[in-house]
Amino acid sequence: MLVDGNRVATLNRLSPRRSDGRVISYWLAQFICFCDGKVVENISLIDSFHAVEQVLSHPLTVHDSQMADARA
Repeated sequence: MLVDGNRVATLNRLSPRRSDGRVISYWLAQFICFCDGKVVENISLIDSFHAVEQVLSHPLTVHDSQMADARA
């Protein structure tokens, strides 16, 4: 956790257990801004790509042509 005045950044590793007993592990980053002791902004980012790979039990393949199309 990093704190700079009224701003906070955290990086957490989450490991929820599914109903079938499998554990899915992924990263969560949060960026929070406070004003007068209240949260006024909260941005959360999760490593959803890695989480989906674990749920599907196989790696996702991203081809160069798909990346080029996404940038266009």
